[in-house]
Amino acid sequence: MSIHFLNWNKEDFLKLKYIYKYVTLENFLKMLEGNYIHMLNPQEWKDPYESRFLCQEYKLVETEEMRHPFRDKLLATCFTHPSNCEAQWNTYSKGKPVVQISFKTETLLEKLLKAEGSDLYIGQVRYFNTRNDDNIKDEICAILNNVIPPTDEDWLRIMLLKRSPYSYEREIRFLTVNDKNDKKDYKLHLSDITCAIEKVTLDPDNSKIYGCIEEANDLFTERNIQMSKSSLYKKPKKLEPIKVYKK
Repeated sequence: MSIHFLNWNKEDFLKLKYIYKYVTLENFLKMLEGNYIHMLNPQEWKDPYESRFLCQEYKLVETEEMRHPFRDKLLATCFTHPSNCEAQWNTYSKGKPVVQISFKTETLLEKLLKAEGSDLYIGQVRYFNTRNDDNIKDEICAILNNVIPPTDEDWLRIMLLKRSPYSYEREIRFLTVNDKNDKKDYKLHLSDITCAIEKVTLDPDNSKIYGCIEEANDLFTERNIQMSKSSLYKKPKKLEPIKVYKK
């Protein structure tokens, strides 16, 4: 598999050392058993803004409209860079226990290079202001006017645009184009996904992980995966009386 980088380069990616993925515990156990990373067409994602530019009509010449060339063929999955983000825990929970997977970027890249399949693009998301349509059009035109006609990479860069309120995520996306069929989901198989995992952090909400830890712990022990619980909601230590008076 060939790897390409969008909006950054390989060296920038490896500087991160770790990237993080949030999934339900149920889906993570399936990932471990099947040794894969799950990818979906953005049209299947919950947020309709994520597929807005994929479903948009474009005019490269005045008299002719065209669809995004990868509308039904694009597959993607998301990672973040912050190591602990309360919003991410809530976004992916859907009432179910969630885990945060810490991937080692260097090992993950080595595994991806040995995987089979179409070219993979590792893109850094760019955030922009969406207060008016002109801002959106300017961003897209700046990308697609880079070369005429636009390259495949330019069309993919459009899918790395995201609204500025989500900039806290510092999101990274894996993108690939499925030329064989219009299947909306894809399992990116790796030889041994466990080797690329540094640790797994359990949901900070005790009510969600109660009763699930034993099942997960057995598999994590078998795979030699380090497991810990998020300290996000941990009860803070009581401080000594804080002296606010002036002597």
